[in-house]
Amino acid sequence: MNRRMGTRLVWAVLAGAAADLAGLGLIAAAAWLITRAAEQPPLAALSVAIVATRAFATGKGVFRYAERLTGHDVALRAQAGTRERLYEALIPPQRPRHGGADLLSRMVDDTEAVQDLLVRCLLPAAAAAMAGLAAVVVGLAILPVAALVLVAGLVVAGVALPAGTAAAARRWSARIAPARAALAGRVADLVHGSADLAAYGADDEALAKALAADAGLAALERRQARVHAAALAGGTLVQGLTVAGVVLLAQGAGAGSVGTAVLALTSLVAFEPVLPLAAAGERMAGITAALRRLRDVRSAAPATAEPAAPAPRPEAPLTVEITDLVVRHPAPDETDHRPATEAHTAPGRSARPEPAVARRPALDGTARPEPAETALAVRTITAHLT
Repeated sequence: MNRRMGTRLVWAVLAGAAADLAGLGLIAAAAWLITRAAEQPPLAALSVAIVATRAFATGKGVFRYAERLTGHDVALRAQAGTRERLYEALIPPQRPRHGGADLLSRMVDDTEAVQDLLVRCLLPAAAAAMAGLAAVVVGLAILPVAALVLVAGLVVAGVALPAGTAAAARRWSARIAPARAALAGRVADLVHGSADLAAYGADDEALAKALAADAGLAALERRQARVHAAALAGGTLVQGLTVAGVVLLAQGAGAGSVGTAVLALTSLVAFEPVLPLAAAGERMAGITAALRRLRDVRSAAPATAEPAAPAPRPEAPLTVEITDLVVRHPAPDETDHRPATEAHTAPGRSARPEPAVARRPALDGTARPEPAETALAVRTITAHLT
């Protein structure tokens, strides 16, 4: 990643953090405004909160748009750069270790892991860390003991759950990309080799293998969906328990209706950018496997290597000799005779090949070539290059 893309990535992180902070400030200001307005104070006492609520609402949309624009720009540029480097790695001839469908799967599906790494993992994690820190600061300003409960809940939802989902998915999520590539290979065999499979009577077996590959991929994706659902349910449960604990502590400490409302809603919104991190932890296992597959292609040694220094040019004349070369074609019809020929070329000269086929006499006394298989037999070709 060059310096320009690094700068754009920093701007994307800052824009995402600003959007989450604006959402946090919006809820906190709205909670304070609603509960304070219920006490019927003078309108001047609410003017700052009214302006802040509008500013936070506008800023959240603007910063979220900026985060999406810059973040996806960086992700798509990184994905395009990865594909470019992959194409460059495939330009030198390599030993055929991967099939065409496998390479296509790596080129399309695995390169999308670079985009997911930035958009679904790194950017949300950085923004969630900043938003969570701001929520803890608000809690410390109102009720320090409630801030400790909020810290515990954020650590469980933002660190423990992603680590647990990553550990649970590491055993099988890394097999999704190879399973998808295997299915692509089976489908390519069915599409491009259908005539050969039907000729040899192997079409049923090939179809059964393709269905088995599809069933295996579907089973892995169902496991992925179950882990994702369990992580989301666990995060929601932690969020609810944390908010309930903060409310109970605020009521027990006599924080008042305004302070309790601000703490409760701030704690609730603080989990909004944290909950997707559990799915990001599960996705990281597949991203790691996809990046490893891309690295295997890029690190493959070429079949031939260019010498460090060119070989010295031999002295003239240069000679190329081809001996006993035979090229055969199907038997032509009688209107298109291509008789076998023999060519002998002297160095530096050319000669017209003469027919060398069996002939048979005709009624008019001429000889006609046999309509047999055509063969071009070249005894020796010698070329001198000066």
